[in-house]
Amino acid sequence: MILSFILNGAPAQTEAYPHVDLMTTLRDRCGITSIRRGAIQQNSGLSMILMDGLPVPSVLIPSFHAEGSDIITYEGVASSEEYHEIVQSFSRSNILINPLALPTLILLTYWIITENRMIPESEVRELLGEIACRGGVTSRILHAVQQAHQYRRIRMQHE
Repeated sequence: MILSFILNGAPAQTEAYPHVDLMTTLRDRCGITSIRRGAIQQNSGLSMILMDGLPVPSVLIPSFHAEGSDIITYEGVASSEEYHEIVQSFSRSNILINPLALPTLILLTYWIITENRMIPESEVRELLGEIACRGGVTSRILHAVQQAHQYRRIRMQHE
């Protein structure tokens, strides 16, 4: 089947098979390399994408569900103004992050700061907890997310 959707702001069309998950289709057919399977199927945090404005684990989504969707991946975030604010906030917080988890952490931070509402700390911890680090979401990570949100608010006020 042929899928049509928006990928990182641009129209996309690709062949997909009904039994294949969206992560595989995005990696193999669209060249999206930032998403991957975790060590076990339940660890789907490394396959996170934004689909129609919500974070979803692409490894758990059948490809055909992407029809007509708006999908954002790390590659799309990397070309945004928010990307620089996020990277700046994480680098200033001196956080050691598994390089495999970094794209997902940046993508989810992007979603949090562009939500235009204050997300409760418990929700941020739950959202980031699966991919941030084995010890859970640290106060440094929470601080970096809050700092990125602040950078964005300041920039938006000056636009």
